[in-house]
Amino acid sequence: MEELTIADLQQKAEEARRRYRSAPAEPQAATVAEGVREGFPSRYRIHPPDRELPPDEIARRRQELARRFPRPERRLPPPAVPERYRDARWSTWEPKCDAIETARKAVELWVRAVAEGKHVMLALVGPKGTGKSHMLACAAHQLYEEHGIRAGFFEWFVVADQLRDIDTAAKVRERLREARPLILDECRPTSNTDFDAIELAKITMYAYSHLQSVLLATNWASLEELMGEPAADRYTIVPVIGPSAR
Repeated sequence: MEELTIADLQQKAEEARRRYRSAPAEPQAATVAEGVREGFPSRYRIHPPDRELPPDEIARRRQELARRFPRPERRLPPPAVPERYRDARWSTWEPKCDAIETARKAVELWVRAVAEGKHVMLALVGPKGTGKSHMLACAAHQLYEEHGIRAGFFEWFVVADQLRDIDTAAKVRERLREARPLILDECRPTSNTDFDAIELAKITMYAYSHLQSVLLATNWASLEELMGEPAADRYTIVPVIGPSAR
């Protein structure tokens, strides 16, 4: 067997390099695309992607697709207003006195501010039967029908019972925090303890710090007694005083 020297190995390596350099190059992407276009009918051809088209042509094609294959309209469900206020609208409600009319205007300003993305916390305070709950329902309907905003409408006596239940407390607290905006009706103590004051203060301070707009109604004489002075100070208080409709 003939022995290989270093010179022989170098010579063989050089020959291998020459063979490699003289080998035909790999087909490029353009060559492959040309072959596909030549070998397949037009309906099977590979068309350039949309990013290579002019912007106006891309927009025209997208509009044509939207016209031919319209997407189903996504609409939020209506607000969960109590059944007795299902038909509550500003157009069908007449204030019974100037003070109630002033409160109505304040609520409409709150609705406008929420629609503009502003943070407003408003509290209607007055005796029973003066139309506070009706105004809250009108506000919820106006936000939904005119601005496409679904307010979270809650009655406090229902929320308080759910917050006391260890199985539902976390879920209802999450729903209260996710409501944008939050509407709380019938806010009043539901027990002889400080439970309601503590929970209402928590909801208020969370809303204040997280820019969550709130519309609240209560027939309790003093908002400070209901939830404490620090929380009550976060609201613009509007008195609703007038003849009772009950």
